[in-house]
Amino acid sequence: MKQLAICLLALSMIFMLGSNLSAQGKKIVPGVVITRENLDDYLPELKRLLPLPAQITYLQGLRQGWITMPIKEYKPLPLSHFAKLGLSNAKKNFAVGENNVFIGDWEAGVPFPHPKTGVELAWSVFRRRIYKDQQKWPADFYLFHKDGTLERSFAWLEHKRYWNGRCYVDPMPEEPGNNMEMESKEAMIITKPFDVRGFCQLRVRFDDIRKDDEVYAYLPALRRVRRLTGSDFTDPLLGSDGVMDDYEVWRRKIDTRMTFEISEGHFLQPMYGTDKFKPPYDPRKHHYCYQVDWVIQPMWILTIYSNDPDYPTAKRVVWADKDTGTFELRCGVNYDQKGRPYRGASFWHLASAEDDWGELWGFWGFSWMSFLTGHHTVLDVWTQSQDVPYEVLSFKGLLRRAR
Repeated sequence: MKQLAICLLALSMIFMLGSNLSAQGKKIVPGVVITRENLDDYLPELKRLLPLPAQITYLQGLRQGWITMPIKEYKPLPLSHFAKLGLSNAKKNFAVGENNVFIGDWEAGVPFPHPKTGVELAWSVFRRRIYKDQQKWPADFYLFHKDGTLERSFAWLEHKRYWNGRCYVDPMPEEPGNNMEMESKEAMIITKPFDVRGFCQLRVRFDDIRKDDEVYAYLPALRRVRRLTGSDFTDPLLGSDGVMDDYEVWRRKIDTRMTFEISEGHFLQPMYGTDKFKPPYDPRKHHYCYQVDWVIQPMWILTIYSNDPDYPTAKRVVWADKDTGTFELRCGVNYDQKGRPYRGASFWHLASAEDDWGELWGFWGFSWMSFLTGHHTVLDVWTQSQDVPYEVLSFKGLLRRAR
């Protein structure tokens, strides 16, 4: 009987160990390719390693067979000129004072390359750059039902030029006479289809977090210019899931009421691409997913509390590159005033300059998604350039092009 009991105990332990390993799933390592056929084997690890917005989007893409997920070895990018400027800022006595106000004579690069607090991480994320001082990018927007059905599309032409923090293109470090007043100007024009063609927006972004930005929109159907304020920044663009405050993951300015938390971890993220190769994307084949390679990499996690009962987002969590020195945001999720996730935003393919690997260039793909409806909006970018004339960043010049 004693021997029988020992055998039963051993079998029970083996069963429990097997069940535990099954619950953990197979380990995700370089060389693995996750597909619809083997998804269940890796599902526990995917749920652990993918930030929430990527889980919703890419687990659906894998289940439907729209994409596969090749896992590659992670190799940090060489430090860019921008990142090196940030490292030099470690020797300066920058600080954040009362009401989140930045203190110090900042010129360029992230102000806190080794953040110790949430507000320091927030300011480094706020001062990040995706491209070299100015960029023009035409792109298609694709609006999808949660089942992957393409419902609508439109196209835009976006121009942005930083007025301060310039470190690649003259004038540096800021536009003459600016005196740290403006951070940037950007202009967007809808180029197709005909029913929304000519809609445009101009945004003047001020560096002072206590000063509201100026945002104007031209409505071609009414032939009227409207100034946008407050809740307009959280309204979707032309029926899409694209929200101004969530563009590039977190566009809302730091304000005096926000509080922050800092943490870190390792997560699955799309591997950096190059400016010479646009990943294949067919909206009717890949739907709201990109076919890209993935890596497990170290990341900062910034939690932002709005402390504003009138703002729809009570909490925002964003994931940023940790060891590239650029603090590039990769994805984020917004929680409403009741604590429920309701919007997500993600870069699906950031890119570096192939001929100067590690340097900033831009991105090929971005997406927004709704947790409430499952709808997605994909921003599929074409070839980018630094051709950003001053003329298009004035409302007179923008209207001339819109009409």
